[in-house]
Amino acid sequence: ATEGGAWAAGWFLSAADTALWVTRLDWDGQVQWRQRYGLSGQDLQAVAMAVEGEMLGLLLRQGTEETIWLRLEADGTQVGADQISWPGAEATLGHGLSVQDEDWYVMGQLRLSGGDRQLFLLEWESDDGYEGATTWDLGQTDGPSVGGPGRAYHQWLLSAGAGSQGPGLRLLHAESDGDLLLNRSYAWPGEAVMPVWVGTSRPGLVAWLLRRPGGGSYWGQTDEQGNSFCYTDTVRSTAVAHTQPDVVSLSLNNLGITGSQAAATLNPLGSLGSPVVLCDNSGCDVRAYFTLPSLETCQGGDLIPLNLSEQATAYTWWLDGEAVNSQASPLLEAPGDPGDYELVLVASAGPCVDSFRVPLRVRPDLQLAQLDSVHCGPRLTLTAPEAVGYTWRNDDDSLLSTAASFTFEESGNYTLKLEDACGETIEAGYNISLQGDCVWPGDVSADGQVDMVDYLLLGLVHGQSGPARANASPDYVPQTAAPWAGSFGVENPWAPGINLAHADANGDGLVDAASDGALVRAHYQAGRLPQLSPDPQAEVEVGLQLDTTVVRSGDTVGFQVTLFTTDGQPIPDAYGLALTLESSIPLSQPMEVSPQGSWLTTGGSQDTLVLREPGNRRLRVGLNRLDQVAAPPSQGLVMSGIIIVVIDDIGSYGALAERGFLSLAVTEALLIQPDGNRIALNPLGTQSTRTVEVLRHEGPALSVLPDADLLWEVFPNPTEGRVRVRTGRLPGRPGAWCLRSLQGKTLAEGVWPAHQAGLEVELGHLPAGYYLLEVRQHGQVHHAKVWLQR
Repeated sequence: ATEGGAWAAGWFLSAADTALWVTRLDWDGQVQWRQRYGLSGQDLQAVAMAVEGEMLGLLLRQGTEETIWLRLEADGTQVGADQISWPGAEATLGHGLSVQDEDWYVMGQLRLSGGDRQLFLLEWESDDGYEGATTWDLGQTDGPSVGGPGRAYHQWLLSAGAGSQGPGLRLLHAESDGDLLLNRSYAWPGEAVMPVWVGTSRPGLVAWLLRRPGGGSYWGQTDEQGNSFCYTDTVRSTAVAHTQPDVVSLSLNNLGITGSQAAATLNPLGSLGSPVVLCDNSGCDVRAYFTLPSLETCQGGDLIPLNLSEQATAYTWWLDGEAVNSQASPLLEAPGDPGDYELVLVASAGPCVDSFRVPLRVRPDLQLAQLDSVHCGPRLTLTAPEAVGYTWRNDDDSLLSTAASFTFEESGNYTLKLEDACGETIEAGYNISLQGDCVWPGDVSADGQVDMVDYLLLGLVHGQSGPARANASPDYVPQTAAPWAGSFGVENPWAPGINLAHADANGDGLVDAASDGALVRAHYQAGRLPQLSPDPQAEVEVGLQLDTTVVRSGDTVGFQVTLFTTDGQPIPDAYGLALTLESSIPLSQPMEVSPQGSWLTTGGSQDTLVLREPGNRRLRVGLNRLDQVAAPPSQGLVMSGIIIVVIDDIGSYGALAERGFLSLAVTEALLIQPDGNRIALNPLGTQSTRTVEVLRHEGPALSVLPDADLLWEVFPNPTEGRVRVRTGRLPGRPGAWCLRSLQGKTLAEGVWPAHQAGLEVELGHLPAGYYLLEVRQHGQVHHAKVWLQR
């Protein structure tokens, strides 16, 4: 498939000749063109096809001694054809034709006249045609084989044959530059088998499919080193097999392991390594995950990802598709070029394998520009670009601060020096001119930025009044205002002595946490809560509890956030709370929170502000009392919430057990007294992170509605507005469909006309999220979950 549509190719035998035909379809299934290509010979087979851009590459086998390489443009024009002869040898080509940077590759085997076999890797270029072959001697033990693509510039070949100890398998892995990376044999218990498919299933893992002579298939996998070799003999597949035993159309998305069989040693391999076992991760304690949901570093920097795998005995770290380390918690060198990469951990213990991936961003070299700033206000806070070291100095070179942010309270010349994780430094000057005392809507602390602290300050002065602003505007622009009679106390660490006119965000002459807080939300600037370095010695800690540890896709996970003291004593003088909740992955559905039942807000009027940052991974919550009276000393629940867990969010499943993990953590928190002073708090205690295991029960790319004799498909899924539903058999009588919310509410419904193979359902008018599509046909009810994304 390509952006322009899909290709289909096949061959047929007539009395006079063998012909290849190719059909081009659009995404509605309409034929754009169909063309016949006559080729001489009586034994032509379409073996493999791949696309590069809008060009189709076809690899054909004619008899056993000829190979034809054919390229077609999008309109069917033949670009070129190459014919490769194997005189006196029988060639077996893999189905795994792959393309990388206009170079095409395929692996296969030759059986020479004397019975010996050779492994070969063929290469073509889109413009110049056939480039040549690299070969390796294999001996006489192998039989039928199948090839498949791996990661970029890599190919796999799986062969089955009889050795001195009975049936066996051989797994081979070659790189396009001619290096043979793996040549490993496995004794095979029982009957001889026919290889059908092999290829990379997940980073660091190789999957394969074997056909049994008596019917049915084996499905299995190993890691890329050939270890953790295992298989299952129960396979569910929508593969369409040709009568030829080595021609098959197969999609990994439609494969799954069913049943539950205890892991058992079937045939020890002795010196060959791990025993062959049934693939089953039930009872396996191997987990692969990191402490951080994402990683960032500088160019040339080092990474130390802390691995929390349990029970694992072997590890492989993959960086941008290449294996780079085999330690549990290695020191890794970051790529030298800035950009986004992927770091993957594959952890295993015998047949138990799990994998986890995490995005890695390599930041460019530090950049810092000279700045001349004229600001209408009593103070101005600037936050430096992310670095590991900060040095703020005034014009007489006196050290002012080593924090990421600094608040200027006097006009003058200043300098900032940054240092990154690689030891590189950069320095720039700042000319700051503070003029007047303008109000910036939402900036309650009058420091030049809007954050959650501004919302907590509203709770301290809720209900105060003063002159309204004649020029009031909700826009974030400087506005002149008459001073109010009151000010924040000079002991307030966030707004010392700042006039209360700055708390009147909307300019109506009254401080109201709800209406003025709306402008805090509107002008909120993403960033960390200021001055919140965790205090490990603090007696007050943050706790997080989940109401379950195992869920399935679509389930709701409830969570509760608590404040408690290490000695069990109540917390005195608590008034306002701000905290940040972080998910280990972006979520399709945003987290929902509520202070219902909170001891912090009980007994007094209260208000809540929730700030969701893009990606639904980070949620900032503020709880305000509005009565200027501290909460009665207590501890325990301060807020509760829910997450709708969607398995498609989980970026990495357990390799065999079809499960993933979602972690939720409180990463920062601020607790203040009625005068604004901070109560020492440690948000990073041992109870502030929790993990839930998510069991997968459907794939993200194609939703199949199970039926005893019909195949239903819903695509595209995810969608940005419209989905198509298709059935493999025309309905003989009208059916019905309806679209529901996850809560069961009917949103749309309609009739499926008789003798119509498909229908379209429009979701573009609905909010992004998950929906349930219900189809009633032939006296049966089918369901599929549809993900609408923006």
